[in-house]
Order: sequence, then structure tokens, then C-alpha cells
Amino acid sequence: MNHPIFLNTKSISVYFGLWILITGIHFSIFYFIYGFPVEISMGDSLTYNTLFCIIGILMWYIVRYSIPDKNNRTNVFVSHLAFLALILVIWNGIPYLFLTSIFGTFKPYRELLPLSIPYRLISGTLFYALLGMAYYLIIYYSNLQEKSKPNRD
Repeated sequence: MNHPIFLNTKSISVYFGLWILITGIHFSIFYFIYGFPVEISMGDSLTYNTLFCIIGILMWYIVRYSIPDKNNRTNVFVSHLAFLALILVIWNGIPYLFLTSIFGTFKPYRELLPLSIPYRLISGTLFYALLGMAYYLIIYYSNLQEKSKPNRD
């Protein structure tokens, strides 16, 4: 089965459109609610969400090759927990280092960034769960379509 995001232009548009929407919401919160300058709001929202957009594409391969059945549910669960932990470290570590090196002189942002880590961990876990469930639904739907096709032997 090919990657479901790259099957057609509609799925590509939906996936990247959703990430653009999430990035816009993230930007709006930083700019309108916290009052950060445009460049900081844009830098933070683009860095974090672009990275998770890429991670979300790569997640397909983890989901695709870890289909739970009666014999391996524990292994699949542990694999997902390990991958989630790795993703959260990467997703929070790389942008944190990158953004503090660029915007570290702006004291309000430098103070907010460490305080935002718990919220980012929660949102990263939510993104992971939603993407994982969407990928599993795609796999199960595809399998159901295959089984419902008439046999042409």
C-alpha cells in the first residue's frame, strides 16, 4: 500500500491544508493572545508545525508495519510508546534549540519557551494519536475494500 497522503492531489491538499490551519491557529495565539512580534510568532509556529508535519508523514511507516492482532498488541503498544517518546524529544528539542538561538535575546519569549514545554508535549501526543488513528482507519478501510471485492479466479 502506498503512502495515503501522496495517493492524489486531494489527499495532499487536505493534509497540508490542515497543517497550514494548525500553523495559523498557533501563530494567532502567539501574536494576538500573547502579543509576540510577528517574526517570533511566525518562527515558532512554522518551526514546530513544519517539523511535526514531516514527522506525521514518516509516522505512516510505523503504523503500516505495526498492525495489531491478538498476538502482538503489547508489542505494538510498546512500539508506539517508544516512537512517541522519540518524536516528542525530537519535536521539542530541535525547535527549542533553534528558536532560542534565534530569538533568545527577546526576554518574554525566552521565558515562555521553557514554560510551554508541557503544553507542547500534550499537543504532540494529541497530534500523534490523531494521525495514528487516521492511518489505522485508512489501513482498515483499504483491507475492507480488498475483502469486499469479488473473487476473480
